[in-house]
Amino acid sequence: MATKQSEVRTPDQSLPTEYPRAHRPHMSIRESSEYLGLSPDSIGRLVKSGTIPASRLGERVVRIKREDLDRFVSDNRIETNRSKWRR
Repeated sequence: MATKQSEVRTPDQSLPTEYPRAHRPHMSIRESSEYLGLSPDSIGRLVKSGTIPASRLGERVVRIKREDLDRFVSDNRIETNRSKWRR
């Protein structure tokens, strides 16, 4: 889409997106690692092992659904007996 000369965006004016970064349905390895508080290497290992499903969109581009990350967390929740951990 062509813009008029007066409508040229400066670098600090990003284009509007359908989803803000925090609410996109798919995330990169790095975004997934920040979301779960794990290292990118750990996320990569979980994807490679099939523990977290992902889509490969080329040789280097991997996307993970946010709902799959949420399911991974809920499926791996550990129920604890609080008194067991007290000293």
